[in-house]
Amino acid sequence: MYRTAHRLLLALMLVATTGAFAASAGLHHIAELAQRVDGLYEEDLLGLSYLKDANIDLNQVGRSLRGALLSRHPQDKRQLLVRAQTALTALKTNVDLARPRFTAERGQRLMGQLEAQVDEFAPLVGDMLRRADSPQQDDAIAFLFARVMPKATRLDHLIAELTREKQAKTRLSLDGFRDCFEAGRRQMFLLAALISSIGIACVLVFGPSLRPARR
Repeated sequence: MYRTAHRLLLALMLVATTGAFAASAGLHHIAELAQRVDGLYEEDLLGLSYLKDANIDLNQVGRSLRGALLSRHPQDKRQLLVRAQTALTALKTNVDLARPRFTAERGQRLMGQLEAQVDEFAPLVGDMLRRADSPQQDDAIAFLFARVMPKATRLDHLIAELTREKQAKTRLSLDGFRDCFEAGRRQMFLLAALISSIGIACVLVFGPSLRPARR
C-alpha cells in the first residue's frame, strides 16, 4: 500500500510538472505575442499614420497656396497663407516622427530622400508665401507652377513609395504574428495531449492496485 501511494504521488507530481511547463509555455507565447503587437503598433501602424498625415499636410500646403492666389480678399489670403505655413510645419513634424519607424535599408534610404526633399521644399514655400502676399500675382503664379508644384509632386511620390514599403513590412509583421500564434497553439495542443496521455497511463498502471482486495 505504501508503494502504491508513493507511485501515485510521483504520477501526480509528473502531471503537475507537465501542467506547469504547459502553463509557462503558454505565458511565454502570450508575452511574445504582446511584444509583437507592440512592435506592430509602434513601428508599422504609427509609421503609416505619420506618412498619411504628412501627405495630408503636403496637400494642404498646395491647396492653401493656390487658394491664396485666387482669393480676392486680403483677409482671406492672409488666412490661407498662415494655413499653408502651419501645414508646412506639420509636414516637417510628421516626417520627423515617421523617420525612426523605418529600420530597413530601403526604407531608410527613401526616408533620407524625403527629408532632403522637405528641406528643399520649405524655402520654396517661404518664397512662395512672400510672392503671394505681393501685388505681382503673375510672378507668384509662375513660381508656384514652375518651382513649388514640381517639388510637391516629387514629395508626394516619395511618400507614396514609403507607404508601399511600410505596407509590405506590415504584411510581413502580420505573417510573423500569425506564425507565432500557430506555433504556440500547436505546442499547447501537444502538451495537453501529453498530460492526457500521462493521466491515462497512470490509471492503467496504478488502477489495478487500487482495487479492494477480495476477502
